[in-house]
Amino acid sequence: MEEGAFRRDLYYRLKIGHIVIPPLRDRREEIVPLAKMFLREFAQTKRKGFAGISSQAGELLEQCDWPGNVRELRNAMDWVVFMYDDTELQPFHLEKVVQGCAIASQGEKSAGGTTEKQVILPLPDGGLSIKEYNDLIIQAVLDAHNGNQTATAKYLDMSLRALCYRLEQMRNRNAGKKEE
Repeated sequence: MEEGAFRRDLYYRLKIGHIVIPPLRDRREEIVPLAKMFLREFAQTKRKGFAGISSQAGELLEQCDWPGNVRELRNAMDWVVFMYDDTELQPFHLEKVVQGCAIASQGEKSAGGTTEKQVILPLPDGGLSIKEYNDLIIQAVLDAHNGNQTATAKYLDMSLRALCYRLEQMRNRNAGKKEE
């Protein structure tokens, strides 16, 4: 709207309600029931024998962060049913699926039980300006959140608008360095 690319009156006409659906990694208790539903759906469609999920496979599914959320989980169950025909989903069925997903148990656990990621930032001999160091921090947090700017802004306790402004400044500085 601010750039004039979207009409203000249309925005307010469409903005009737706001629904927030947390990512699947924040609703781990829903992963196995959703996976069972998708597994049965695809097994029926493809005439395969899958009817349930073993407890070990369920634990493995719950450990994944599922950055693609429900769609990624659904596609994973579709792939498993396509590749295998069994009665119960086992961990070996998921080997290829979980290779691509981030595992929540990676990283060190703190005393409070939350996952901590460690980032090591370089300290070059020539030194760094505070802007350069801040850029490294922002980039590291952005990478840790797989490019998710909303999660990055929340983690850094800044507004999304402020983060976008900082990212634009970083791009401009990097473009200036490439021209030199």
